[in-house]
Amino acid sequence: MAPLAKHWVRRRVARWASLCAAAAALAVGGCGGGGASSTSVAASAGKGHLVVSNGDDSVVTCNVLGDGSIDTCRLVQVESLDAPGSIEVVSGRAYLTDLADHGVLVCTVDDRGGITDCETAEQGGALVAPMGVIVADAVLYASGGDGAVVACDLAAGGTPRNCRRALPAGTFANPLGLAAQDGLVFVANQAASTIEVCVASAGALGGCTTSDAGGTLARPTGLTIADGRLFVTNVVDDSITVCRIGAQGSLDGCVKSAHPEALAWPLDVAVNGSVLYVSNAHTHTVATCTVHDDGRVTDCAAGAAGDLFLHPSGVAFVAEVRR
Repeated sequence: MAPLAKHWVRRRVARWASLCAAAAALAVGGCGGGGASSTSVAASAGKGHLVVSNGDDSVVTCNVLGDGSIDTCRLVQVESLDAPGSIEVVSGRAYLTDLADHGVLVCTVDDRGGITDCETAEQGGALVAPMGVIVADAVLYASGGDGAVVACDLAAGGTPRNCRRALPAGTFANPLGLAAQDGLVFVANQAASTIEVCVASAGALGGCTTSDAGGTLARPTGLTIADGRLFVTNVVDDSITVCRIGAQGSLDGCVKSAHPEALAWPLDVAVNGSVLYVSNAHTHTVATCTVHDDGRVTDCAAGAAGDLFLHPSGVAFVAEVRR
């Protein structure tokens, strides 16, 4: 094997080893791989781009057609990324958490979903192995491996600054996915199989309440909110929980749908109308599923996009801007 190829393989294995270290905290099975084929499509979706963070420090952008199906994909290697976690795309900026470098990478996203000009902003040492990331009311929140959630103000250009712990280390039990709506921040309290709902005010969190989503959670990882509903991926039983968000952030009418044939270590979820996209870290795939009005998730099928996906961890959907 040529020296360059050896270096690439070592680097790829090292990056996945970092994700496996995070997986140990998730209390799930060992690392593996595989493949899958085909995707499912549904109505009530729209055109746009899917942006996926990979375990080999790359980002994959896929075109999404008007029916929600995934079309052509392309890969960008991000040299300054080291063991990526989740991803958030807001106002032409992509925010990627970096577990190994204890920071958040900020990239520019063009109209075609392309990733360019990635930089790691100075975050003052507040972040410890961050996994989840969300932007709400000009504040970036990131979940930390020390059991804290960190809040960073966003400068006019979208750069995080003045990062500080919104709640102290040890407040949460292995917090992972984050979501936000109407002044509330939702935290996947992974080790406790609960969701924490906290009131956000100028980057400070308080008044947190705990929900077990009617007992439907099994080591929750990824979170997202769409149409007044919270979507949760569960890694223990390869399932998705969907809850209505009620008053003060209560989680009501939660429905759990397990799909062990199509989901394999689902780490994150994104929503495009009635289509869900789920990153499968075990099988190097992104699954598409259909979500119904009653919260049921059906017709999940995993697509491999050739060999572009490698232990995908984060996934975000960016709707096409109509001009």
